[in-house]
Amino acid sequence: FSNVKIQRITNSITRKTQDENVAVNLYRISELASFITDTNLEIKKNYFPKLFKFRKLYSPESIYKHFTAWEYALCEKAFFDFVETEKDEHLDKLIAIIYRPKKWFSLIRKISKKYSGDIRQEYSENYLQKRIKRISKLSFKIKWIIFRWFAYQREIIITAHSYTFKGKKSEKKTDIGVIWMDTILAMSQVGEEDKTAKTKLSIILRRIEND
Repeated sequence: FSNVKIQRITNSITRKTQDENVAVNLYRISELASFITDTNLEIKKNYFPKLFKFRKLYSPESIYKHFTAWEYALCEKAFFDFVETEKDEHLDKLIAIIYRPKKWFSLIRKISKKYSGDIRQEYSENYLQKRIKRISKLSFKIKWIIFRWFAYQREIIITAHSYTFKGKKSEKKTDIGVIWMDTILAMSQVGEEDKTAKTKLSIILRRIEND
């Protein structure tokens, strides 16, 4: 099948389709292409902005706008670990980093002038393993769609900041997350590593390009 036909099948899926049916249909598309490496298979919409009926986990609307630099570094490593090994444990970790419970009093926060648009709680390693365990029980089809959505989001970032990402492609894929972590530490003043890590990804990328 051509990429054009694959795209037509993707566009034929209606917004009203139930989550699991969306997953099944999109996963079938993946069988027409290389399910991990085909960059032409784009899933631009996040069909799963929240996971689970109880104790819900939420994704950000935008990786670029709402991710911190550290979150992105961790996701890059998990992303390429999964690409290299195709082991579910890395995919589960990627999704567990992206999805988190919403902040307390989120409805009140939304009307605040300081509201960033991200309802998720701040990232913490303390609860990561618990989220990984929950996410491991999801259908692989759903996890695959989230993976493809993240892949599309990161391509947008790479395209917008091609100068920053130039040269990183020559490195081993599994090392890219580590490179990002080293970059964050290198940009930090002594004693302010945590502050830099919690800075929004968009700010860090602009700072790198202006240096």
